[in-house]
Amino acid sequence: MNRRPGPGPVPIPESEVESDEPLRSRSDDRRERKARETALVELARGLVDASNRELDRLGLEGALLAAVVQTRKIPSPAARMRALRVVRQELRDMDADALALRLRELHEPAKGQTPLESWRDRLLKAPDESLDTLLVEYPEADRQQLRALIRNTVKASETERPRAFTSLTKAIRALLQAKRS
Repeated sequence: MNRRPGPGPVPIPESEVESDEPLRSRSDDRRERKARETALVELARGLVDASNRELDRLGLEGALLAAVVQTRKIPSPAARMRALRVVRQELRDMDADALALRLRELHEPAKGQTPLESWRDRLLKAPDESLDTLLVEYPEADRQQLRALIRNTVKASETERPRAFTSLTKAIRALLQAKRS
């Protein structure tokens, strides 16, 4: 068996050897696109499931707000999925990551705080705005009682403050538990 000598190793151009960019495959790109679309699907569902108050706080405008409102009205599951695609398409044209972060902040209380502690702190820091927000979420709450408890806690002397604080906490706890039932 006679072998002929081959052309030898093919030289690699220097411009390709010194490249600092990591190699990317089509599957990496496809995986990134799929993850991005999954995140957009979750964000679209979150926007459609959000309350009117939360949508107002997010400050949605234009075609995205119209698509979300229209999707909410659709009862048929198949038609709703098609409408969610429209919402997703609108999300692609904007900073969806920032919007997802704002929506998550609305749904999750501050880290390390229970909903009870979060509401109590909010009511003591900004009584008027927080009380209005609380009454929107819990319409069965007694405005006068809560306002009196907040006022007593804020104006209480050092010796009376723990008792007033406990009364406010109990009222908020009862309100939160009544909502769960």
